[in-house]
Amino acid sequence: MKTVSLSLLVVFALFGNQVLSATTLSSLSSVRLDSSPTAPKHFLYMGTTDAVVTGILGGIFAPVGGAVGAGVAGAAATSAAAGPDKEGALLQSKLHKRGFYIEKHFKKDFDNELKKAGIFKKIVSSGSAEGAIDITLTRYGIKVAPTGFKRLKPLIHAQISVNDKSGKVIFKDNVQVNENDGFVRGASYEEYLADMGHLEKDFKILSKELAKEAVKEMKRSKNKKAGESSSKVKRSPIGTK
Repeated sequence: MKTVSLSLLVVFALFGNQVLSATTLSSLSSVRLDSSPTAPKHFLYMGTTDAVVTGILGGIFAPVGGAVGAGVAGAAATSAAAGPDKEGALLQSKLHKRGFYIEKHFKKDFDNELKKAGIFKKIVSSGSAEGAIDITLTRYGIKVAPTGFKRLKPLIHAQISVNDKSGKVIFKDNVQVNENDGFVRGASYEEYLADMGHLEKDFKILSKELAKEAVKEMKRSKNKKAGESSSKVKRSPIGTK
């Protein structure tokens, strides 16, 4: 089992989910969308054993504060998956052989949602624009679901940032869909391995939901009045299917 630095865990818990002031988003009429979004090198696989460990860490830090406890557990999960494991590597390899790359698919979904939202008058993939949108997938993979001991569900985390012409970050948002959100039913590792089309379909569903959440926050931030707080909107997951 990989060790986790507790000091780094606390830092992650306190600052891992930050939205900067986005009042200047309203001044942008054109943006250039990241043509090469990045994804983590390693596909996260968290079975029952790893989930139990992160649950214990989260419980230890829970008295410090709910957000901190949750952040510690999340950081522990990230650290536990920092290196390649055979289960995650195999699933990732099979997805790539099918031609499915999560970062490319999410970019397409995000682009579609951004155009539908009408936040900016012009969205380009190259050339000059008043701002630039960067997309970074910070975490993706499968994790044991709370509703089933062997059932696994996909998760995707992303960071969306907008820079002005000078390169200054004027907006940053961390969005995520997790294994406890009821967008997909999930499956066991063996079931996903036997039917990669099922796993790909589940990732596509989550990718679209993640794009919707990311664009929703950008729209809310652009429309808010000057001086209004940029605090995160609490999102309620839909029921488990």
